[in-house]
Amino acid sequence: MATSRRLGLVLALALASAGCAGWELPGAVANDPGGVGAAPPNPGGGGEGGGNIGGGVVVPDPAPGGGDPGAGQRPSIEDPLPGQLNPVPVGVWAIEPSIDGRHVSVLLSWWSGPAPCSVLDSVEVVRDSTTITMTPREGADPAAGDGQPACPAIATLRGTIVDLGELGPGTWTLVAHGDLAPIQVTID
Repeated sequence: MATSRRLGLVLALALASAGCAGWELPGAVANDPGGVGAAPPNPGGGGEGGGNIGGGVVVPDPAPGGGDPGAGQRPSIEDPLPGQLNPVPVGVWAIEPSIDGRHVSVLLSWWSGPAPCSVLDSVEVVRDSTTITMTPREGADPAAGDGQPACPAIATLRGTIVDLGELGPGTWTLVAHGDLAPIQVTID
């Protein structure tokens, strides 16, 4: 009798974890205090899911004692591959400008799901006076086949370098899609 109860408990736990492992409602985010699919409290978003169609991206918990979830991590640098299916804006987690004289490049970083579900399609750059807004877009790889591939909810820190070219002297405001605060750079 005790063996049968243990076996039943083990089966119940296995079924419960198998039924929940990797399954999420679209837009669901780990530690979602606002309810399923609500905007996450982490900087830069992450709940937008990029091109991870049909499932949310699980963003790791912040380091013990607080701090950024990706502290010390460097993103996997990717070049845009235009032509992805259903590209959507992704929430940028970090903006890192690099200035060489008047030439400015910006490293944008964000959390995303794995390929072929989330592939960088493009980065839209809009200049308005001295404000530059950058919006990376991800979609699903069309080479993955007609049906939607299985998309595990695994977060990957990704990045791309946006070349803004030569900027005139003055203070420029750099804005990225998501909840990240704009930053300013001064060109002499």
